[in-house]
Amino acid sequence: MNCLEKNIKVYYTNIVLATIAKTMPHAILTILFLSKGVSISEIAFIQALYSVAMVICEFPSGMMSDLYSRKKVYIISLITLMVSYIIIISFEGVVYMSIAWVAYGISTALATGTLDAEIINQLKEKDGDLQKFFKNSNQISLIVSILSVSIGSLLYYQVADKMYLISILLIFANICVVQLFFVENKINHSNNKPKLATHIKESFTEVKNNPTLLWFILLFGGLQFFIQTHFQLWQALFLEKGLKEEWFFIYYIIFQVVMIWSYKVKVEKINLMHLSMLVLMAILLSVVLFFSNFPAIDVTIYLSICFIGFVINYFSTFHFSKLVSKEKISSLTSLSSTITRIFSFLVLGISTLLLNEMNIKLVYMINFVVAFSISITVLLIIKMIDKKTNVAECSTYSNDNL
Repeated sequence: MNCLEKNIKVYYTNIVLATIAKTMPHAILTILFLSKGVSISEIAFIQALYSVAMVICEFPSGMMSDLYSRKKVYIISLITLMVSYIIIISFEGVVYMSIAWVAYGISTALATGTLDAEIINQLKEKDGDLQKFFKNSNQISLIVSILSVSIGSLLYYQVADKMYLISILLIFANICVVQLFFVENKINHSNNKPKLATHIKESFTEVKNNPTLLWFILLFGGLQFFIQTHFQLWQALFLEKGLKEEWFFIYYIIFQVVMIWSYKVKVEKINLMHLSMLVLMAILLSVVLFFSNFPAIDVTIYLSICFIGFVINYFSTFHFSKLVSKEKISSLTSLSSTITRIFSFLVLGISTLLLNEMNIKLVYMINFVVAFSISITVLLIIKMIDKKTNVAECSTYSNDNL
């Protein structure tokens, strides 16, 4: 087994351990907060602190990964996560829970663009199957999430917040696995490191010199009108459509299956014009969803829209990773993630204002149409840039696929 194959297997093991450790307690998060003496309004405040911590720390953590060691930064993120879980187990009240969730947010920010970026670089250097790596990583994460959320909802009534002890043990095991078996490319982290200010300048210069990267970042932001609306409001929409809440867990599982299915699409060879036609179909389906009042048809339409949205997100993530340089991959991945989170805040704020004025079905149609209109516009611009610069031989997708 060569070093790259070993690293990929270690990374898949890491996904299993980390996903269980993070998602298992999420099944009972609101119940946990309430048991810790946190009110409903304070829960929203704590979640906001988590998001702010991520936005502040994500880009700096990406630069740390590029300049020093992606492996070490990832291990620091796991240690920070352990600290947050220890606080949750040991203390009560809004102050301690706020501290714990800020630490959680910092941990999530630190983990962005670390081991995955290292493997992406190694795959690009050896012309490995990058799409297979993306597909397997996302499918493993989704399948494990479904299982761990189900286990967490059952375990809570047996062990309460002691469930976090299991998560801490899994995180510790993950640290050991990564430290012992993941091999980092030392060439990428030699002693001839540029200064921080130079690295920041070079990162923005890379985006400036390759406008396709910038358009992909904007596409990630625009897709938040779809992603945030779906994940935050789908239950409210289904209730408005007359669907029974007893089926919500089944719908949740179906959504995960649709996501897994979307990762089977061969985005490396996808035809941009065909993808644009799918996006146009999503816009039309969003309008039909607003007017339709037949539950079975509504669910089918909604799942079709979700599939298209997930494919666009997968396509964008894959090609962004192929385009970005190996020296700046962590910084630019983190920058992209930071900008995406800022867009998500804006989307949630706009949606809140709209919901105070109009029906949720209309809000859904507006947000989905905006998301997919931005998507089709950006995809067509990327196609024109690729043809204009005549980079068929070095592009991430050949002109035959345009």
